[in-house]
Amino acid sequence: MNPARPARESVHAWLAEVERTRDLTRRLPEHDPVSAAIGNFVASLDAEMLAYRGIVESALVAAAMNGTQLANLVEHTAIQSAMVDRAAAAVAELSTGAQHVARTTETLHAMTDDVAQATERYDTGIDEVLRDLATLEATIDAAHAFAATIDTGAGNVTTFLKRLQAIARQSRLLGINASIEAAHLGAIGAGFAIVATEIKALADSTAESAVGVGAIERALHVASRHVERAIAGSGTIVGALSTEIAIARTRSRDGRAQIVALDDAIANVAITTTQQSAKLADIRDAVERCAEYARTVSASATRAAELNIRGALDRLRGTIDRYSLSAEAPIAAPYTLDVAILGEELYTATQSLRARLDDDQREVLRLVNAISVAIARNTYEWKSIATALAGLRVQFRATSFGLDDTTDAARNAAAASQRMRELLDASRGGFATAIEALERSLDAAARMDGTVREAQGFVAETSAAGTRADTMLQLIDTISAETTLLSLNAAIEAAHAGDAGAGFGVIADEIRKLAEMTLGATHDIGVVLADVSEASGAMHASTEEAAARTGSIADATTAIRGSVVDLRGKLDRTLRDAEAVATIVEQQLVAITDVRSAAALALARLDDDVTAATDDRRLDLANLGMETHALAARRPLGIETEKIRAIGQAVAERMDAVFAETIASGALRLEDCFDTAYDEIVGAKIAQLGRLFDVRHVPETGFDPPKFATRYDRAVEAGIDAIIDESVPLHPAIKAMFAVDLNGYCFGHYRECRKAWTGDYTTDLNANRIKRFFEDALSLRCSRNGLGAAAHAVPPRAPRETFAANGCTLERTADRPWAIFTYARDTGIVYNDLSIALYANDARVGTIRIIYDADIV
Repeated sequence: MNPARPARESVHAWLAEVERTRDLTRRLPEHDPVSAAIGNFVASLDAEMLAYRGIVESALVAAAMNGTQLANLVEHTAIQSAMVDRAAAAVAELSTGAQHVARTTETLHAMTDDVAQATERYDTGIDEVLRDLATLEATIDAAHAFAATIDTGAGNVTTFLKRLQAIARQSRLLGINASIEAAHLGAIGAGFAIVATEIKALADSTAESAVGVGAIERALHVASRHVERAIAGSGTIVGALSTEIAIARTRSRDGRAQIVALDDAIANVAITTTQQSAKLADIRDAVERCAEYARTVSASATRAAELNIRGALDRLRGTIDRYSLSAEAPIAAPYTLDVAILGEELYTATQSLRARLDDDQREVLRLVNAISVAIARNTYEWKSIATALAGLRVQFRATSFGLDDTTDAARNAAAASQRMRELLDASRGGFATAIEALERSLDAAARMDGTVREAQGFVAETSAAGTRADTMLQLIDTISAETTLLSLNAAIEAAHAGDAGAGFGVIADEIRKLAEMTLGATHDIGVVLADVSEASGAMHASTEEAAARTGSIADATTAIRGSVVDLRGKLDRTLRDAEAVATIVEQQLVAITDVRSAAALALARLDDDVTAATDDRRLDLANLGMETHALAARRPLGIETEKIRAIGQAVAERMDAVFAETIASGALRLEDCFDTAYDEIVGAKIAQLGRLFDVRHVPETGFDPPKFATRYDRAVEAGIDAIIDESVPLHPAIKAMFAVDLNGYCFGHYRECRKAWTGDYTTDLNANRIKRFFEDALSLRCSRNGLGAAAHAVPPRAPRETFAANGCTLERTADRPWAIFTYARDTGIVYNDLSIALYANDARVGTIRIIYDADIV
């Protein structure tokens, strides 16, 4: 019996137990080369599965972060959506308020026009009253002068009265003397006696006339005094009334200036409201776009969350966790077994264990493929989220800026409306004061009318007294004439008497002198009374005119009061509307400030969300498929991805040969292959691309997106394109294949992407993709695969020197770098991107990218 047989059976049973339990932590005592080899083999399997678990655990950490970020995003989006709804409602309310303010300010403007017209009518009325008062004042001054003339005439009448009384006394004395002389003469003096009697009669008549003149003198004096007092009172009233009206006029001027300022304030409110309305329209559009972006973010976040990557990774981890694994890999995998050392039976047992792991690894890869699709869709949703968040941030900022401008406009409108209210209050107060002044003026006008009417009555008395004076003067004139005749008769009688009549002759001479005195006094008083009569008539006319003017002034002031009452009513209505405008403007300011605060808070959260959307840690998720495929590629598993990779490796070698042969032929220099001075194809250069596709519909300005040429692309494009066209059909999952340089410039593409240029942007974007850049973040990662981590810091369209300066791997290594990236297109289809390095004479020049359907494989 072979002594090694029991030991081999024990090892065989141990292997079977490892396969059954999937416990890769088991270790064989290394008594001989067989147990050592098998122990190393199991340890290598342990290392393989640990590597898978490490990749999955890293992805689980990223998935947990991804889930948290999505949850936060959903929560923040709900807040943002609420804020957007709030902003939309506020903007709608603000727009309604702005429209109301615009309509009201238009009405207010019309009201101020009415107020201005009413003020103009008011001012016209005041001007008329002032003119009437000036005329009245002149009339009263004239009446006052006439009254003074009458008063002076009354004084002259008093003097005349005294003279007349003296004449009467003298006449009486002469009559007595004449009687005495007549008595002395006896019968001769009979004629003298008659004369003496007549003289006495004339003396009595003169005395009676003096009494009448005294009555006239008293009447004139009393009437003139009353007239003077009445006229003086009227003058005082007119002066006070003129002052009040002048004050009202001044206040009216102030009021008109306030109305002009008020109209300016209303115009400012209207202007700021119009500006606000224009800004609100922009804000409304921005808010609507915010709502669209917020809905996009919410929908994308919801779809991403529904992918449940964490749950799928947990299931994948469960598949791996069926194995008992060491804490760390005891040996680097893989490990090759020698059948000659193990023997056929043990070797078969190890291969059975290997097959078990291969099956499980295929299951892992199947799950990884499915998860990679979910991760790609998650990445696509995050791209959509990032784009929407960027747009949302732009619109939020635009909204915030617009709200800032609108807030400023609202503050200006509030200040203008406050100014408007102040002016209205001042105007209303000013016109109220004017009304009070006019009320006092009306009372004064009424008193003035009474005094003028009183003066008119006394003027009538002066006229009556003048008429009586005329009659009395006629009587006195008659007495004077009779006295003259009597003196003549006395002289005749004295002459008849001869010497005896000498005394009587003296008396006759005195009678003549008395008659002359009476005649002279009568003439003098006649002139005075004529002046008095004229003054009385003129004063009568003046007081009549003053009475008429007073009535006119009373009517005018009454009309003015009506105008001002109407004006105040309009001001009250204007003030009510202005109060409404001010209230709306103030409410708008509060609403805008509130929305602005909410927008600032939402914007702060939005910045966090944008940071989350561009979080590089999520690359650990995107790397899951690449790392697991790279790990699985260490040994063949017979999966479709391996077949596509084999096609890619063959394509890369053939493309390397195209570069090498072109350089060898002298058609191209190696340094030409590094050209990054991309020359945009425009104008006459467009025709050169006719070698690849129909360019008849390309405008002179060039392509959109732009196309470029380099020093090498034309030299290699025929060979590169031919290889691509031949290779795409080699596997049904392959959808496209194209060659790019390290900056994503496409110098070779599949024939389906080299179709005629149509001029339709969407069509050409998909059907004509050659000679343009693919330089989004994922595309640059694909283009720069194998250059090392330093390539991530190289900016787009960088020259080769920048790659070299950053320490990128630019020379051929033992293994050609490759990587698989999984991404989702907006069509919902998920593709794997197999990126394999390309070389020109061992210098890295670019990458061949093979796009294949992830769902198929």
